[in-house]
Amino acid sequence: LHVLANHGLVLRGVVIDTAYASFTYNPLRKGRHGLKQCLEDFLGKKRDKFRDAADGYDPDDLWNGRIVMDSMFASKDDAVRRFEDYALADARDVRDVALWLIEKMGGITLSTGKTLWEYYQTYQGPFLEALYIMERNGCGVDLGFIDNAIKNVAKRVEEVEYCIAKVIGRPLKWPLPDLLGSTQQLGTLLYDERKLRCMRYTNGEECGTCRRKITARDKNGCPRHPNDMPVKSRSTDDKALAPHVARGDVLCQQILIWRGLQMRDKEMRRIKDAHIPATGRVHTGYNAGGAGTGRLSSSDPFNLQNLSNPNKLLGLDFNARDAFVADPGNTFIDYDESQVEPRVWAHLSGDPTMVSAFCSGSDFHTMTARAVYGLACSDAEVKTLHKDK
Repeated sequence: LHVLANHGLVLRGVVIDTAYASFTYNPLRKGRHGLKQCLEDFLGKKRDKFRDAADGYDPDDLWNGRIVMDSMFASKDDAVRRFEDYALADARDVRDVALWLIEKMGGITLSTGKTLWEYYQTYQGPFLEALYIMERNGCGVDLGFIDNAIKNVAKRVEEVEYCIAKVIGRPLKWPLPDLLGSTQQLGTLLYDERKLRCMRYTNGEECGTCRRKITARDKNGCPRHPNDMPVKSRSTDDKALAPHVARGDVLCQQILIWRGLQMRDKEMRRIKDAHIPATGRVHTGYNAGGAGTGRLSSSDPFNLQNLSNPNKLLGLDFNARDAFVADPGNTFIDYDESQVEPRVWAHLSGDPTMVSAFCSGSDFHTMTARAVYGLACSDAEVKTLHKDK
């Protein structure tokens, strides 16, 4: 739709989106809603590949200009004919899948008396149109704020690297980023030199002497120490360092802060790179059927719904969400529906205990925790557990 709109062609309406209709028909088919998967699962048909029409070349080879059109085909007329055939076959496949889904969804009657296809037309279709408008409009960003944020993050990284260099007793100009970004080097520093206890292991193996990672190509173990038995690889991820941070280890704490700052820097740069000068905004793609729970997911250029939360330990007075700005005369509104899923469960099931909890204004999760663990404490004390959620 966006490609057509960019060329001045705006459709009056969309009858069906095969990917989302497939998700509506059977949401349990995770990752199987693309045209290729739908053809295989619904019609038992193999989809023609672009390679077959382009003599083994990928689309990127053509779009990126790495090969010349004339070198691929005998003539330009031959090229047009080959790609025309592929495009027509593609369109026929979409039509066949759409007709199959319409027929199958029309034969499924819901408890409301409507068919699944009527449900799709009433709710899912308009929802997809709203998503298209959201994608088309995009979101405004403050480039000045982003540039200033990147500078502040870089300054904070220098402070943290100075602290780390001081703790481990090495010069600041020593390649700290290489050390902090290497699981092997960091593991040697923490567990061998500083004698910290390894609290977490990975599924991989490494040499017990030189700590070199053992891969599938190393059939006889470590090439340097073939007689040594491989050991479990020691993890240096955040969960492995968290217990040491809780015990007051300054180095592990600064390492986690350094990682958080690196993630913030990458995040701000990705937002800046996603900015389109022609529109002055950032545009993302919303995937209505991307999550098994039915919730929206975001992608292309990246997931704008998974931006980092504020973290006081990083020493920053901003977060990635602050980079997005509303248009003049408009204001962002942030709201969260309180316990919406359990409320739906209570409505559909009619469970008297659940209905009573919501009607009386009680906290459902607190009530559940008290019942499961037999607690007689106050609501505030129960909420601190959060285990029932």
